[in-house]
Amino acid sequence: LDRLLQSGDMSLEEGMLLLQLLRDHYGKFDGKDCDLILVRKMGISSLLLVSSPEEVCVDTGTKVVTCLSLASCLEELKGKLT
Repeated sequence: LDRLLQSGDMSLEEGMLLLQLLRDHYGKFDGKDCDLILVRKMGISSLLLVSSPEEVCVDTGTKVVTCLSLASCLEELKGKLT
């Protein structure tokens, strides 16, 4: 979250939505790897948690802002905490 906010890829409001998404749905992945995808079209953003992001298609005019592996983000966070 911090990386996305500092890079300007995500707004504070989108960050709040991300935290809510993780609270509501991250547990459903039950230890499986998943990716976070942030897409935006005409200023409207959507956040997706996907278990197999090999191919995600979006309509014309939609920009994939970022696609992050949550497993690698968790490893990075663990490294910073130790």
